[in-house]
Amino acid sequence: MESKPQLKIDAGDILAKIEKGEGIDYSNVMVEGGLDLSGLDLKKDEEGKHVVASQIRIRNSIIQGIVKFDNAIFERVVDLEGTTLMLAGFRFAKFCKYAGFEDTTFSGYAAFEHVEFLGEANFSNAQFSDEADASFREAKFRDNAFFWSIRGKKITFTGDADFQHVQFYKLATFHRSKFLKKANFAFSRFNGEDAIFMNAQFEGTAYLSLTISTSAQ
Repeated sequence: MESKPQLKIDAGDILAKIEKGEGIDYSNVMVEGGLDLSGLDLKKDEEGKHVVASQIRIRNSIIQGIVKFDNAIFERVVDLEGTTLMLAGFRFAKFCKYAGFEDTTFSGYAAFEHVEFLGEANFSNAQFSDEADASFREAKFRDNAFFWSIRGKKITFTGDADFQHVQFYKLATFHRSKFLKKANFAFSRFNGEDAIFMNAQFEGTAYLSLTISTSAQ
């Protein structure tokens, strides 16, 4: 049985550490408040994106407020395994290292539009619950992308799942994924060796106009 969060952490304390470039490492905590990078004094790249130097690990926890990590460049690992996110925005972000969302629960929207994953992206057993829509429209997965069910659990998209125009450059697996509503993979491109949808369940409308290519650009 998973333990419930005991320790309460103010979101402002986490943001202060990110602003200083310090590492974030919490497990089984309740984060009170939202995590919004837009007001922090962080270095920006030539496109105006916030550069986050901190390694961020918040595992098996609950973040009560909005996670607003849009237009951020994460230079180090981001690991939110087993954590519940109420509302999560990562639009136009870039993950330079491992992006861990295994067993993560998205209870509101999960916005990953135009995100670039340079390292491995792990969404194994993730739960997009309570009618939460998941949007990965025009995202790029440069390394392996795991959207599969493992260890007797199941990744479930309760709301709409939008993977339109997504590019997968290596392994992309949706093995035993469950889509309860619309699953849109229109114009998605698989440039790697394997695109696995074995035993995936589509209970709503599915758009699967996929392009398979071994010549990544």
